[in-house]
Amino acid sequence: MSLLNRKGSISFKTLLFTAVVLAAGYVGYKMAPVFFANLMFKSGLDDEIKTAYMFDDNTLSDRIIKLGETWGITIDRENIEIERGERDISVTVKYHAEVDFIDGYAWEHDFIIHRAGQLPMPGHGP
Repeated sequence: MSLLNRKGSISFKTLLFTAVVLAAGYVGYKMAPVFFANLMFKSGLDDEIKTAYMFDDNTLSDRIIKLGETWGITIDRENIEIERGERDISVTVKYHAEVDFIDGYAWEHDFIIHRAGQLPMPGHGP
């Protein structure tokens, strides 16, 4: 495939294709860290669920907030919902992410992460 047309100048299709590829690369470069942080936060939250029986709700909330900070995610305490049953626990975390692009355009998204797990039976430890 030649980048130049018969006249020896770059063709419009090549220029357009290059612009699209560069734009897609730029968007991926800006958005990938947000989604990577979200993925890693979910993984860490799964680990927190496994040990949640050892902590009260306030301590667990503090640990979740600290986990978010580790990945550059700001979480407000009021956006953490913890529900404990007799043998299970469920945690819902809500947070807002924003990615700034050129000329003040920003992409905004509200993430809602829900995780649930089983608590060990009393006297049966982990």
